[in-house]
Amino acid sequence: MASGVADARRIDPKNLHMTLRFIGGVEEDEAEEIDIALRSIGAPSFSLYLEGVGCFQSRERVHQIWAGAEKEQALAI
Repeated sequence: MASGVADARRIDPKNLHMTLRFIGGVEEDEAEEIDIALRSIGAPSFSLYLEGVGCFQSRERVHQIWAGAEKEQALAI
């Protein structure tokens, strides 16, 4: 992926993630409570099909590359 974008850095695959909802800036104690609550949620694995790619960028550079997920009723929250 990095070969097609100037100055791109590869990310270790173990650090790839899917953001379901961005919480924003929180105090450290609140972040710990959120972490504990989220770790207590059990969820089965699922398949995900990607659909479309794009990027977030400023005039100077690309900040993030994203891939969209195909809508699937089973993933509805």
